[in-house]
Amino acid sequence: MAAQQCHKSLINAPELLEAWCEKAYEMGYWSALVPISLHTGDGTRLVAEAKERLKIKAPGAYTTLAWLYGSGQFVKKDIAKAIALREELLVLDKSFTPN
Repeated sequence: MAAQQCHKSLINAPELLEAWCEKAYEMGYWSALVPISLHTGDGTRLVAEAKERLKIKAPGAYTTLAWLYGSGQFVKKDIAKAIALREELLVLDKSFTPN
């Protein structure tokens, strides 16, 4: 529920976004750092968390970092790194369908 409210708050109640997303993060939903980062303009925690999760080969970390490097959001734009992350994910997870 906290994760759903986190995402809904981005559009419907931005004043509640940080509270809901922090709650969701505390409950183990690390992707809640995405809306927090977009809302605050600071992706430091998101990038750090994704890099930590990359060490344990969490698929979400690959897609998040590939998006960040591909867009230049919160990190220096690096298309080659974004592609390499996607390719690494394809090797790890054969069921992953790139978009």
